[in-house]
Amino acid sequence: MDRIHYHPNLKSKRSRSTIPKRRRKPRKKPLANPLSQEGKKKKNWRKPYSPSYRIPKIQKDAMENVFNMTRTLMEFKYKEEQRMRQPHFPKKPPRLQMF
Repeated sequence: MDRIHYHPNLKSKRSRSTIPKRRRKPRKKPLANPLSQEGKKKKNWRKPYSPSYRIPKIQKDAMENVFNMTRTLMEFKYKEEQRMRQPHFPKKPPRLQMF
């Protein structure tokens, strides 16, 4: 039986599917000089899970519209309910004054 020829980079039969790539060491960032940082304004990063970060503007607008519509509908319903609760007697027609 012939021996299967493996790529020299491959250490074991398991990793045959891909040739492992050499990983570059991450470059060390120089420490910021505190003197140069004085005038700069600190960037305030948004939290990755804050709603403003996740919801795109169009979707946000749509949600706002729905919310406003719902609110107006609820207000209308409430007003109607209040109107129905009050005892409603037929209004007397205004009396004509002779003098």
